[in-house]
This record gives sequence, C-alpha cells and structure tokens, in this order.
Amino acid sequence: MKQATNGGWNKMLDFNYHIPTKIQFGARRSQLAGQIIKQLGTKKPLIVTDEGVINAGLARILTQSLEKEGIPYEIFSDVQSNPTLNNVEAGTKLYKDIGTDCLIGLGGGSPMDVSRGIGVIAVHGGKIEEFCLGKRAIEKPPPPIISIPTTAGTGSEVSPGGVVTDPVSKLKLVFGSPLLFSEVALIDPELTYSLPSHLTAWTGLDALSHAVEGFLSQRSQPIVDLYAREAVRLISKQLVIAYHNGENREARQSLMLAALLGGMAMRGGLGLVHTLAHVIGGHIDLPHGLNCALLLPEVMVHNLPATKEKMAALAVELGVAKPDMNETRRAEAGVSAVRDLLKDLRVELPEDLKVHEKVLGAWVSAAMEYTRYRPNYPREMTAEQMKSMLRRVFS
Repeated sequence: MKQATNGGWNKMLDFNYHIPTKIQFGARRSQLAGQIIKQLGTKKPLIVTDEGVINAGLARILTQSLEKEGIPYEIFSDVQSNPTLNNVEAGTKLYKDIGTDCLIGLGGGSPMDVSRGIGVIAVHGGKIEEFCLGKRAIEKPPPPIISIPTTAGTGSEVSPGGVVTDPVSKLKLVFGSPLLFSEVALIDPELTYSLPSHLTAWTGLDALSHAVEGFLSQRSQPIVDLYAREAVRLISKQLVIAYHNGENREARQSLMLAALLGGMAMRGGLGLVHTLAHVIGGHIDLPHGLNCALLLPEVMVHNLPATKEKMAALAVELGVAKPDMNETRRAEAGVSAVRDLLKDLRVELPEDLKVHEKVLGAWVSAAMEYTRYRPNYPREMTAEQMKSMLRRVFS
C-alpha cells in the first residue's frame, strides 16, 4: 500500500478514537437530568446557561426535572455568545461560593464550554487563561459535567475542551484535555423546535464545517470519516426544511444527530476554517456559526487540489454527484452545493459590517501565527492567498 496522500484514503491505518461520554439521545431526554444527578452521586448542580435559553423557557424544563427529584440548584446565566475569560471567572466564583458539586451546561457551545472552564478552575485554582497558554497542565478531572445542547450545531456536548475570548488581546483561547469530556450528554431534539430560523441555519452550518474539516483533515481516520459523511448527508437533506419549518420533527431530530456526529468528527481535527473563525471571532463579535459558514466554501475551493478524492465523496453525500462526472467535476459540484445551501439559507455578511484592508492584514498575521490546527491542513495557504480570500468573503 502506498504512503499517505493528502486528502485521500490511500494510507496505512494507525489510529485511536476515544469518547467516554455517555450519550442519551431522544425526545424529552433533557427531563432525565434529575435522575442523572442522583446516579452520579452529586447533590447540587450549577446550571451554566445564557439569557437567551432562559427567555426561551428551556431552562425551566431542566429545573422542573431537578425539582421533581428534590435536587437544589443554582443558575449562572452570564455567558456571552462568544464567551470571555470573565464569564469563566464569574461562574467559578459562584460555583465555589454556593457550594455546588457538579455542573450542567445548557445551551449552545458557549454555556457548555464555560461549564468545562468552570470545572477546570474549580479543581485547579488560578485562571483559565493559564491552561490555554500552556503555562499549566490540566491534571485533575473536573466535577461531573452534564451537557444539554439547545442548538444543533456545536457538538460541544462531546468535546473535551472549550474556547474563550480574551477581550484585551482579542484572542480566542483554547483549553482542552481528555479529562474534560462530559459524564453524560442529554440530547433532546425538542429543545430546538423554537430556535429562530437564522440560528438554525448558522448552527447547522457550524456542524457542517466540523464534518467537512474533520473529513478533510490530515489526521482523519475511518471512524471520523463515517461520522463526517453521515453528518454531511443529514445536513444537506434536512437543514433547509428545518429553516422553513422549525417544528418539523424529522428535520430537527436529523440535525441534532448531525451536530452530534459532527462533534465526534472533530476528533479528526479542525482546519483553516476554524483557525480563521477563532481569529476573526476574537476581533469582532460575529457569531461563530455564521463566521464558519461564510468561510467554508472558500476554504474548500483552496483545499480542492489536495483533497479531490474526498471532496468527490462529499459530493455524493451532498446529493450532487452524477454518474457521468469525473472526480474533479464531482469535487467542484460539492463546493457549488455548499454555496447553494448558503444561498437557500440566506446566509450573508451583516450589512453594517465594514472590514478595512488594515483589519484584514491583522487577521492574516494572527492566523499565520495560529498553529493549533495547522498540522491538520490538507493544503497550506500563503498570507497573500489568505488576504485575497478574506477580501472575497468580507468585502
């Protein structure tokens, strides 16, 4: 067998895959939280969420489950859409002050990420940025964490880490460890029925970016490939349906599954889309899913020469591969399908967002220095190529 080639399957197999989280998937599974708390032997959870989740009435579903089991709780809802170091610090202070012994992350990726950050500091002390910048290692498991997603996108319920923004340096900082996997993920598609159409689109496209980047990563492997392909298939088939009819049960269930599979595909590693999303998201308050959606087709075009075989396979899952197409045409059709999906979902740059050339240059410089995902890139991008691409996206 030949040596590995970028973006293909022609390589020797040698891989590991590990997700210890117990996954419970299905309608009304979120209502099992009280029982799960008792099974874990804990007594008082801190619910980490945000005001949007509370205003949508979703936190009440959770607290009713806890009250039914006679379990006291506290709520920390000061989590921003792009969570900050201060969010983790404030949440940790509350966790310690009120004597809670476990955590429930309820919401999109932001509350779930913050719940893990609180868990890290609760057992180690110090500040979360110390664990992002390599000054300290995560050596102890956090208190038990239950993750309950309310969007179908981030896959954070099966993530062993998190992302927080330093508002001073404007950098998105990543922390992670195999010790940080949630004990249990309660995945309840019914929690997404009231999700607005634009958030349905952005979060679904975030899940798509996880699947595509995991699939095309240099560290991808057969298990990741299976999860990624199924996630792409489900999203391409169901996202537009859910966008137009949020109460379509089959569509919501399929997207929740796709988000989970996309999260599991992230074990293959993320790529340039997320490098740029982290850099840009640290400088401007652009929702992460929208950021990824805008960048994804442009990065796919760049990666195509190095990932032709795999991108042709994605075209099959996107439903656009035809028997008379050669590999190149299939790969190109896959990119076109993603562009068409963005149009169908009315995904576009906010009208009031103006990005000047100097800002683009700063983003490029920061992205070239951001090395976390670089080993996964199927094809490197020069600074000039990156600047040209960002002009196309943000002008």
